[in-house]
Amino acid sequence: MKMMKWALLGGAAFAVMSTSAQADELSALKAQLEALQTRVSQLEAQPATSMPSGYSLLSIRDGGGNYSTLPQRQEDRVDPNSGVTISVLPTAEMAPVAEVSVSGEIRTLVVYSEDDADTINTDNSVDVTVRGRLVAKGKVDTAVGEVGGYIRLQGGDFFDKSEAAGMHDAYGWWKFAPNWQIFAGFTDTTAAVQAGVDWDFTVGATGGPSDKRVEQLRLVFGTEGPFSFAIAVEDTDTSRIVTTGFVSEGTKKKTIELDARSQFVTGTAVDRGNWPDIAGYIMYNNNKLMLQAVGVVQDDQSKFTILNSQNDTLHNSGGKLDWGVGGGARLGIGDMFTLTAAGVYADGYNGWANDFNIANDDRFWAASAGVLVNVAEHARLEIGGGYEEQDVDVKTPFYDDRHVWTVTGGLYWDPVSQVTIGVQANWQQFDFKANGEKAPEDDPGPKNFDRVQARFGTWLRFP
Repeated sequence: MKMMKWALLGGAAFAVMSTSAQADELSALKAQLEALQTRVSQLEAQPATSMPSGYSLLSIRDGGGNYSTLPQRQEDRVDPNSGVTISVLPTAEMAPVAEVSVSGEIRTLVVYSEDDADTINTDNSVDVTVRGRLVAKGKVDTAVGEVGGYIRLQGGDFFDKSEAAGMHDAYGWWKFAPNWQIFAGFTDTTAAVQAGVDWDFTVGATGGPSDKRVEQLRLVFGTEGPFSFAIAVEDTDTSRIVTTGFVSEGTKKKTIELDARSQFVTGTAVDRGNWPDIAGYIMYNNNKLMLQAVGVVQDDQSKFTILNSQNDTLHNSGGKLDWGVGGGARLGIGDMFTLTAAGVYADGYNGWANDFNIANDDRFWAASAGVLVNVAEHARLEIGGGYEEQDVDVKTPFYDDRHVWTVTGGLYWDPVSQVTIGVQANWQQFDFKANGEKAPEDDPGPKNFDRVQARFGTWLRFP
């Protein structure tokens, strides 16, 4: 009994000691939890004080953003998978996400050229030419709609020793209402035909109509459906080389009516007018089928005058209304073929000139057509041709109309979005006529000639 008593007393004492130890551990654990909760509260409060006011989180991802940029020719398009995009994720009090995307490209071509023109180097030549581009674009959603901008810097442009970078495109936009946008800045003319060889082919001589970049203010309707139209005021200032010199009596039968004395040709190469031109288009585009009609009018106030040796005026041009109309179409056939075509006619307007320089009252028309073939998952083939014709208003002893035929083709491979490798070749025939006849060989003016070119190129994009 005595042993049993001591055993019970020992067990009771051990139990009391164990309970006291557990109470101490619970107190310590409670203190740790309180300290942890205090630290969490501090961390939750820290971003609001350490980041700029109004921002909650920045993110960086590969690829370009989804922007309301204007359509671009194939040679100017930026692969949507190249570049890097920085996004600002909003707080509850902010408008939706703001983004800035940056990308770059280096194009290098090895070019072989051969022609039989008398006025330029007729030897065969091989040249290496480079062009570099840096593109930045961004947008932010505001209380009055999306606002954004697009800037492309370019240097080289495939010409030797042209190291200075220039502003190739620079414009902004404001999506101020559903389906309505304003674009303002420097980019392709609103009257550009968004189809044909010049628009849809990658590189090389293209033939047919082209388009120039101009300063403009453009209003666009139809950003959310297949139908769209646009109208713009544009500054189409143009400078062109005007040759001055004497025209002898012996060549007068090929010029405008001249007297028996020597003649002097003079002119100005200035702004075509003190008013901007009005350009626009209407388009249907459901991705597989695109149809577009374009038009432009321009108040031409520049002058070109032919004088005789007594300063009598023999001919004036300019000082009238220039205009032009055109159209284009693109048709996708399955996933393999795309047909593209474009055509324009212009009276005095030079915004579509490709291989020619359209003077004050010259008439110009051009057309091109081609096919694009997806020959493999990452390879495409381009085959097409174009024609241009210029009816010269100020007749010269050497020609009064010019013609150019172009046949072109290229094969391109895109193993990844950052790399393109391609080969391209084209043939062109330049035809100069006076009074509908080929100029005699003894005339000092331009001669008919053929030109052949071949290119091997790489397009390297970053990041």
